Amino acid sequence: RCRELGVLAEAICLRGRPSTTFRRRLLRDLREGRKSVPVLLRRGWRLLRAEGAIVERHRALGALPCARDEAMARIARL
Repeated sequence: RCRELGVLAEAICLRGRPSTTFRRRLLRDLREGRKSVPVLLRRGWRLLRAEGAIVERHRALGALPCARDEAMARIARL
């Protein structure tokens, strides 16, 4: 029904370990080579420290923070 009306069925915010996100982001950005290593480290560190606030902001906007497996299960039920 939500799809028929063009309305969002559910907002999900993927929540993982900030250190894992930092590592994955850094490896991806190093592989792409768009910025220097010091810039990537500063940016990554800043985002790592801000991740809790980012997730909380999404929660306040109505998103449900959840881990990957829970998110996949919720999507499958839609």
